Amino acid sequence: MLLALLQRQLAIPLYLAVLAVCVLAYSAAGIWLLRLARRLPREPEDPARSRAFLRINAITWIAVGVAGFFLHQLKQDAAFLPVLAILVGLHFIPLGRLFGNIPQIGTGVFMTLWAVAALLFVPAEHLPSTVCFGSGLILWQSAAITLAVACDAVWKSRSA
Repeated sequence: MLLALLQRQLAIPLYLAVLAVCVLAYSAAGIWLLRLARRLPREPEDPARSRAFLRINAITWIAVGVAGFFLHQLKQDAAFLPVLAILVGLHFIPLGRLFGNIPQIGTGVFMTLWAVAALLFVPAEHLPSTVCFGSGLILWQSAAITLAVACDAVWKSRSA
């Protein structure tokens, strides 16, 4: 009994400590990359790409609003987070194609599949936490891959 209580008492501070270390590591890497990237030559912005980016995001958020409205009308509020994760996952796919970022397409596919699987196989009372936890892990690994690829690109451009 005492051991279970102690484990429960230590779980939250340990989780928060690990989360804080991860956030600091990601933030430090991002700041370092931004500082190095300022020294690189800038590419001119493509107006067509900017319009496509805005269009993809607008469609996504309109779809989120419509889905939220209809799910609420159908009294299926528990399905909102999985549907949101599906829509966000689907929006990564055209964005990945737009920017030529293959890992981002993978993020979209995995996030969509995770949310669909959760909708199909997870009981309603565990649906929000399951979808959020899995989506969070997918997004963290996506950020790690993006940072690693960007660090490698910046490092190679500095030595060239």
